[in-house]
Amino acid sequence: MAGADQTWVINMLRKGKSKIVVATSVGQEGLDIPDLDLIIRYDVVGNEISMIQERGRARKKGGSISLLTEDNSHASKRQQINLLKEQMMYIAIKTIQDEAEDWFRDEIRKAQKSDRERVNAEVQKAEERYKQLLQAGVYEIKCFDCNEFVCLSTSVRKIAGNQHIVIDPSLYERIQVKSHHAHGEFVNAGDTRFTKISKIHCLECDTNWGTEIEVNGCVFPLLKVKGQVFVLSNKKTCEKKRIPSKWGKVPFLVLDISKEEKDIFYEWRNQDK
Repeated sequence: MAGADQTWVINMLRKGKSKIVVATSVGQEGLDIPDLDLIIRYDVVGNEISMIQERGRARKKGGSISLLTEDNSHASKRQQINLLKEQMMYIAIKTIQDEAEDWFRDEIRKAQKSDRERVNAEVQKAEERYKQLLQAGVYEIKCFDCNEFVCLSTSVRKIAGNQHIVIDPSLYERIQVKSHHAHGEFVNAGDTRFTKISKIHCLECDTNWGTEIEVNGCVFPLLKVKGQVFVLSNKKTCEKKRIPSKWGKVPFLVLDISKEEKDIFYEWRNQDK
């Protein structure tokens, strides 16, 4: 039946000019049929959901639903199964309602325990990383020209392959940032691509210490060792020497930056934005 014809039939029923509507299963949920006194289903049964939806059509006070079929037919057996499923559904709902408070409390405890274990694992991992750094020796990195303190060796990390950056925000108290002639230039480092942003110079003597680079949306200060612009001072022995011209030859351990360190530095860079 066309949509216009369906509308006409429903309007006739709504106005009381028609008392009976014969429909396929589309009348169960697809049409806006007003409240009915009686629904007769002929030898066809859906699932338990459609059975409950069907009752919504017989909302009128005293309304009822009848199934016309043979005893022990497929439709009859399916109707019995639907009635059992409906009972099980109500039992399940009541059980959830009665036990919801205890269940939610247990779930919250499980989530809290999982969070504690995750945090403890992260703390332990961070402690182990720091122990590695201390065991390898701690050095002060200083400007060769003016002896200005740059950072501790424990603040140097590797990122984007083998780029050596400083994750100590206080470095920005000792540098001046200048424009870079290659600003915006992309550099491929292994599987990572970074962008040159600006140059960083010593605040005291104006020596070029390196470059600011952007990696995955965060800007980091990168130290250059080529040209030997830095000197190392061992914190235990106070021994001083020029930093090697290659990072692979420095006497201290440099770890890869961790996700937590990236997040902390990113938050610091964006705190005033």
